[in-house]
Amino acid sequence: SDASKKVNGSVVMLNSFGNHKLKSGFGGRFGVNNATLYAEHFNDRGCVSNRLPHPGCHVYWLPTHYRLIGWFDDETVDRIKSFNEEMRSYFESGSCGPVGYIDVYNMTKELAQNYTADAEKMTYDRVHWGMEVNLLKAQIIINALVNDIPPI
Repeated sequence: SDASKKVNGSVVMLNSFGNHKLKSGFGGRFGVNNATLYAEHFNDRGCVSNRLPHPGCHVYWLPTHYRLIGWFDDETVDRIKSFNEEMRSYFESGSCGPVGYIDVYNMTKELAQNYTADAEKMTYDRVHWGMEVNLLKAQIIINALVNDIPPI
C-alpha cells in the first residue's frame, strides 16, 4: 500500500506490498515475493520515485516482515529473506530513482528467532503481527525518517 503524509513540509511515501499477487488475471499467487517480477513491474509501469507528485517527496520501500510460518511455498523463511535482499539491492542500484529503504524485517526476524514463545503470543496466525510489534515497526519508521529527512 502507498501512504503519503506531510512531514516538516516534505511529503513521504512508504511503499511495500511483496506478499500479495502482482497482477490480477494470472491466477493464484502470481509474483508473490518474487523480486525479479517486482523489478519488472516497476520498470514496466514506471517507478513511483520517477513520477512524484511533489518535488520534495521522499520515497521509501519497507520490506515484508518475518513470518513464524510460511503458509504457502512463496512465504518460506528463505523466500522472504531472499525477496527482501533482492528488493533492497534493486532499490539501492538506483534503477528506480531515489528510493530509501527502511528495514523492519530484521527486527521481526530477531524477535521470532530469539524469543519464539513470546513472538507466538504477538501474532494470531503466526504471519501477521499484533499491535506490540506493529508499534515497534512504526517507531523504526519514524526514527529512520527523522534521521533521513532534514528539518525545514
